[in-house]
Amino acid sequence: MDFKEIHGLLISQNNADLESGAEAIFIALNKALIKHFEGQWRLANQEALDLNQESLISIIKKAAMVNEPEKFEAWCWTVAKNKARDYLRKTKREKEFIEFNSDKYVDESTIENMDNVESDNDDCVREGYERFALKNPNHGYALDLQQDGYPIKDIAIRIDRTPAATKEYLSQCRKKLKTYIKHCMELD
Repeated sequence: MDFKEIHGLLISQNNADLESGAEAIFIALNKALIKHFEGQWRLANQEALDLNQESLISIIKKAAMVNEPEKFEAWCWTVAKNKARDYLRKTKREKEFIEFNSDKYVDESTIENMDNVESDNDDCVREGYERFALKNPNHGYALDLQQDGYPIKDIAIRIDRTPAATKEYLSQCRKKLKTYIKHCMELD
C-alpha cells in the first residue's frame, strides 16, 4: 500500500478504514523511523522507540492536515524530524548533537589537504559547522542525510523537493558551508 492510499484511510470517517490506515502507517514507517532516530539523531534505542511512537500518533491524529496526498510521505518525515528536534531541545542536547556531527560536513573538494592538518583546523571546522548548523538547521539536516548515505530520492522526500532540486540544494548547502570554514584552510 502506498502513502497516498494510507493517507486516504487515515482521513476516512469509517473506523475500520482508520484502523487499517493506522496499521498500514505503522508497517510502512515503524522500522524506518527507529533506524532514523538511532542513526541520524544518535538516540538510544528507548528514546528512538518513544519518539517513534509519538511521531506515529501525531501522524495518525493530524493526517487530515495534509491537503495533497502525494506529499503525505514527506510530511510524515517532517513530523518525525520535528519530534526529534523538539526532544533534543527539551533535553538540551541539540548543541551536543551538532558538535558530534560537525566533522561530517566537509566534502572532498573542501578538504583536499586535510590529511596533514593539525587539530587546530579540526576544531576550527567544527566551530564553523556549528555556526553554520545553528543559522541553517535545514541545510544541516539535508547534509546529515547525505552524509549518512541516504539516496537522493529519500532525501528529496524528507525535505519535500524533487530529486533534481535536492541535488542542487545539497550543492548550495555545501557552498554555503564552505564560507563558514574557508578560513580554517588558511591555518596550516
